[in-house]
Amino acid sequence: MPKVALVTGASKGIGRAIALRLAKDGFTVALNDIKAQEDALETVRDEISQPGNEAFAFIADISSEEGVRKMIDDIVKTMGSLDVVGSNILSTSICTNTT
Repeated sequence: MPKVALVTGASKGIGRAIALRLAKDGFTVALNDIKAQEDALETVRDEISQPGNEAFAFIADISSEEGVRKMIDDIVKTMGSLDVVGSNILSTSICTNTT
């Protein structure tokens, strides 16, 4: 089963390029961006979703800890796991708090 990678800001620029590369490398990709970028995010999802590749779009504002928690829960429920996070989520307390 392919590993699941999350890419935030995946609708354009570096995030888009990372998402496309991870898909090419065999990952199933969880794509994230804000609501205003939903159409562009769906375009990236469609680019990836070819035979042998799978991607899902998740709309969330990663500046909100609650939004990040919900998105991660949604990813795991939808995709079964979350193996790789390629984003600036790591700077939030949700991932760095060890207490």
